[in-house]
Amino acid sequence: MDLELAADRLQVEGHYVIENPGSAATSVAIHFPVSVDADRPAPTTMEVDGRTLTPSVEGGTASVAFPIEVPPKSIRRFTVQYAQPHRGRVAEYVVTSARTWPTPIGSAVFTVRHDPALGEVEVSLPTEVTIQADQVVHVAVLADFSPAEELRITW
Repeated sequence: MDLELAADRLQVEGHYVIENPGSAATSVAIHFPVSVDADRPAPTTMEVDGRTLTPSVEGGTASVAFPIEVPPKSIRRFTVQYAQPHRGRVAEYVVTSARTWPTPIGSAVFTVRHDPALGEVEVSLPTEVTIQADQVVHVAVLADFSPAEELRITW
């Protein structure tokens, strides 16, 4: 999961893997939520493997739903991308939806990048922080991850 924080938006690019160990093809219904509020409006569009989708908004959540077809005994990868504007100094990425899955997330890497000009940035997950080129980079590497709260970035 790559999260690029700018003064006015959070750019998200997520890479996901679904495994089908079974002998029959399967279709997995994906519901991809984005937390919204007055300071974090919904993205106008989201892309799934290059296909543009328009999120629906209900309450404090914008979301897209789509199927992922997984052939028998195979692995299917897909990518979700979007930019979410923000007007405050808080950005959020929804991870708690994974608690509805049958097992914890086997492995996850969250990378948060930002310009040092944003000042001190805090990420709600434990991260290692480095400077790479002209950006500050926070990296969280997690295994058997069952999130208790959303990933929050404050500055």
